[in-house]
Amino acid sequence: MIWASIGSVGGGILNLLVMFILARLLEPSDFGVMELLVVVTSVSTVLVDSGFSQALIRDKNATDIDCSTVFYINLSISTFLYLLLFAAAPLLSVFFHLPEFTNYSRVAFLCIIIDSVAVIQNIKYTKDVKFRPIAISILCGVVVAGIPTISLSKMGMGTWALVFFILTNSLIKSACLWLLSRWRPMWAFSTISMKKYWRFGSFVLLQSLIDKIAMDVESLLIGRVYTKSQLGFFSQSRKINSYFGQALTSVVVKVSYPVLVKIGDTDEQLKAGYRKIMGYTTFVIAPIMVFIFCFPYETMHALFGEKWIEAGAYLRLFSCVGLITPMQSICHNIFLVKGKSKLFLYISAAKNFSKIAVVSVLVFIGIYQMLIGIVCVAILTAIVAFYYSGRLINYSFTALLSDILPNILFSAISCIFVYFIVTTTHLSDLQPLFKIILFFSFNLVFYLLINLLSHNSNMIDLLAIAKSLIRK
Repeated sequence: MIWASIGSVGGGILNLLVMFILARLLEPSDFGVMELLVVVTSVSTVLVDSGFSQALIRDKNATDIDCSTVFYINLSISTFLYLLLFAAAPLLSVFFHLPEFTNYSRVAFLCIIIDSVAVIQNIKYTKDVKFRPIAISILCGVVVAGIPTISLSKMGMGTWALVFFILTNSLIKSACLWLLSRWRPMWAFSTISMKKYWRFGSFVLLQSLIDKIAMDVESLLIGRVYTKSQLGFFSQSRKINSYFGQALTSVVVKVSYPVLVKIGDTDEQLKAGYRKIMGYTTFVIAPIMVFIFCFPYETMHALFGEKWIEAGAYLRLFSCVGLITPMQSICHNIFLVKGKSKLFLYISAAKNFSKIAVVSVLVFIGIYQMLIGIVCVAILTAIVAFYYSGRLINYSFTALLSDILPNILFSAISCIFVYFIVTTTHLSDLQPLFKIILFFSFNLVFYLLINLLSHNSNMIDLLAIAKSLIRK
């Protein structure tokens, strides 16, 4: 768990620091172009994976031939997709009203092939719950790519500096995973393996593809309808939520899925593990997201500078989604562990089609109105996911609320204390970055104190885990 946290959270923080510097050197429109490149690349990555990653993790008896087969499938699909996107680049430029997009995309999309060659190494480490090599690759990628990107930005390279970051980051991560792993593909391909994993992976692929399109449809439409600067505001506010909320979600998904597979012999064992993971997750994520909700403008000003304050309104709404997403990901893992990939697909499809419909209508009214619609869809579909995943292991919705609400309530109380201190003192006149660090420090102290006084079991368990890790 600790190395998964270092990789996702630590990598996210380093990424945030790089973007913190770049935001002061580049314009919001540069980040808007970067968002479009990342969106197209991420959709392609889902197609490359084809659902085989989850199928391989689920297979306790996967052989080298199985892994090699998946490797060659991924490499073939990624190469085909790159060539297709290379040819389609001029059409994408016309769609986004951005002539320079052709050259940017033809370079940046090379990361689709680069990422595909390290998929199996990533799967094998994830399956064995060994996240140290993955964490090292993530950290090296951000550091090695970030430093020259900052230099290029100072030289006035603009969007090309961000293209360099995307490509170099992928290259370093994949190279590290190859160097740290002993696994190498065999010169073998099995149609039996392909068919075996496709039966499970096809449903995961369809769900993941719908999920990815639904996640990024707003960026595509904003890039089409509004200016690239407005897309930059939107994307950077979402990235702050991603660095904290989705970084933790990534940790939860990577760790909880293989762990739940191992303890899932009985529903009672699965339920007990599920409740603990849910409690631990909300204990960590709630104080962060509730704080961002209460102080969004101060957060944007401190992290990205005065020209980004406008994005604070978007950040406040994204924090609501950031609070829900990690919990919903745990529910999804229950569906996968119980082998209910079809049910997982149906619920996710309902969520994503609802979001696509809401975004497609509200984006033409306004970006803020569109975000309100996204939050409403996230809350309603989360309730549905909680209900059906709970039925699989006899975990009632009332029990779920009793596990998560105390953490959210204590986070809100802590922010009220901070707000009281701010309004009764002159702390609001401090330098923006120092101010937000001080505010969050107060918030964290109040939060931990309230949990300590209330004898919160999540805090007690996590302290015991931390002590055992320190002794080791």
